[in-house]
Amino acid sequence: MLLLSIGRHPNTKGLDLEKAGVTVDRRGTIQTKKNWATEKQPHIYAVGDCAPGTMLVHKAEMEAIAVVD
Repeated sequence: MLLLSIGRHPNTKGLDLEKAGVTVDRRGTIQTKKNWATEKQPHIYAVGDCAPGTMLVHKAEMEAIAVVD
């Protein structure tokens, strides 16, 4: 048995991020600073698959905990 994942991409379509003043790159990844705050809206945070970096569940969980803390 084999599980293969290819072509993963951020699922940010339809969120009207432009209206919120949040910038995304051509792939749909939300642009953030080191603390996961968005570049233009510091009160909005992005973690997990929609933020830059690897798309791993445990990474998203740890980012979310760090943001809340």
